[in-house]
Amino acid sequence: MNPLIRLAAVAALVFPAALDAQQKPDLSGRWVMDMTRSQSSQGDPRPVTIVITQRGDNVQIETIRGDEHHVAGYSLENEEKPKAIGTSGSNTGTGTIMKWDGGQLITWTPYSINDKPLTVVERRSLSPDGSEMTVERTVTVQHGYERGGGGSSPPDSNHPARDVFIKAR
Repeated sequence: MNPLIRLAAVAALVFPAALDAQQKPDLSGRWVMDMTRSQSSQGDPRPVTIVITQRGDNVQIETIRGDEHHVAGYSLENEEKPKAIGTSGSNTGTGTIMKWDGGQLITWTPYSINDKPLTVVERRSLSPDGSEMTVERTVTVQHGYERGGGGSSPPDSNHPARDVFIKAR
């Protein structure tokens, strides 16, 4: 076999795997919020630590804020049709959905507050050197009330926040 053809065949097998590995960075580790660069620290000054355990398509995220702990486990069985899972929070029972979008891990978690639906979408990404993780969070509140005498519902309220976490050594 021609050495050039052999090299092309090996590259065709190895290169897609390398691209897949680049698209799904390993977020594992202990992450401490940089309070000076994080928007959600303005509403709650308690320090935040996130511990992520990632094994293949299974991700566990433990969030610690003061004495509060929240653990969520995510499993990606079919990336085209992500499966909803439960968390330790007070969600509505429909579960959290996880998917990868390039180098970002995206999770959608539904909650219910005073019987009104609320959805939290988080996009986690790493800096090029892997020392910082950015979490872009959008909380969408569906109000569930109507304007005037039966008019249309107002648009949902979106509350974005951007937090920066430093990898603990």
